[in-house]
Parts: sequence; structure tokens; C-alpha cells
Amino acid sequence: PQATPTPTPKGTPLSIEELEKVLTTAPEITDPTELRYIQRSLQKRIFRAWGNREQFAGNLNYQVSVGRDGAILGYKPVKGTPLDGAEQTPLPELLYTKTTGNIATQEPIAQFQVLFKQGEDEGILEISPWNGYMGKITLGPEITDIAVINDLKGKVSQKIRDSWNKTSSYPKDLTYRVAVTEEGIIADYEAIDKESWDYSQETPLERLIKPAAAGIGGEGTGLVPQKPLGHFRVVFKTNGELDVSPYRSKQ
Repeated sequence: PQATPTPTPKGTPLSIEELEKVLTTAPEITDPTELRYIQRSLQKRIFRAWGNREQFAGNLNYQVSVGRDGAILGYKPVKGTPLDGAEQTPLPELLYTKTTGNIATQEPIAQFQVLFKQGEDEGILEISPWNGYMGKITLGPEITDIAVINDLKGKVSQKIRDSWNKTSSYPKDLTYRVAVTEEGIIADYEAIDKESWDYSQETPLERLIKPAAAGIGGEGTGLVPQKPLGHFRVVFKTNGELDVSPYRSKQ
């Protein structure tokens, strides 16, 4: 007779008890550069999934635990935040789901304070490391050779222009930090302000990025680039022009 197939276990979020076990046994990520990359990933994931910002009212504060790969392992309401408040946020749907035996309690964990608060027109998202930053934040290994940077500037400009639909409309110029490998592959980008986050989907950047080209998100490496990158300030202007310059030149 044929053997009965073993049912595939369905993923479930970590229970409070499992989360507490992870937090008490796992080492904490404190490196400021790695924390910053994880924070940016967390902000991007929550911001993109938060679809009811216009109707949001109130202030909800959470301690959120995140793995090196950016997975949200769990969250706990901070004192004063109602237990059922999370249903107004995207946190429940973004929770990492586990199957039996795949929780590695020795993997490093990053802790963040995540605040959903009411703004004038829509909800505002604020994220910061639970214990703050200790030390200097960097962008990871960087390409600094001027000749290489100048060559990459032309490559990244052309690549973006070729993919940019200039009919997109937005109320102000959109500004990003765009990181490029020595081969000219766009591996990462970061919105500089809220409006640039809001309208990032109207740029070609998300379609163009290939994080693996810089070793970002590889098994055991986390979200910090493993290869040197050249960084550029890229501005999508409302008049249809594109401005690309070395990132640090205007900081």
C-alpha cells in the first residue's frame, strides 16, 4: 500500500513564550551599521504594508524583535498600548511564521521601538533601536576611487533613464541614496525623506535593485553589503529631469 503523505506543517507566528525564550538566549545585534540596515528594511516592510494610514487614530508603541535577515520574529506592546491595538497595524501580517524545529535560538536578534502615531493627515511611523545606536554608523564597504565613481555615475544614470517612466507624477522632487557595485549593478537604495518613500514605487529603483550582487541577504551575512559599493544621490525631478551625483558630495 502507498504510504500516506506527511502533511506539510503550516507556519504559525512565534508564541509569547517562544519569543521570550529567543530574547533570553539569543545574542543581541548592537553593531550600529547592521542595526541601521535592519532598521531601514523594517521601515520599508511596515510602511509598504500599512494600507490604512489615512484612517489611523491613536498612538501604538511596540518592542519589535527582528532577525539578521530582516524577518520580524515577534512584538510586544509597550506599557499603555492596548493588547488589541496591533490589529490597526500591519505587524500581525508581517510576523515571521515558523514550522516545528526551525527556530534557532542562538541567532542574533535586533530590538527596535516601533511607534505608530497619529499625524495631521495620516498615520506616522517612527522606528529606532531599542537601546539606541552605540558607535558610528557606516554604509558598509565603499568604493572610493574617483575614476571608478565617475564611471559608475554614467552607468547608473543611463540604467535609470532607460527604465524611468517620466509620465509619473509626484508633488516634489524625490531623492534617494543609490548604491552600485563595481560592475554597475544597483544593489540597494534608500529614500531620503517621507515623500520619497511614499512615491518610491513610481520610480524604477525597486525593479532595478539586485541585492545579491553585493552579498546582501545571503545566508549568514545579513543585510549589510559584503562587497564595496559606490553611493550616489539620485533625484527624480518633477520636471522630468534626473540628477545623479556622488552621495557624499552633498551631505
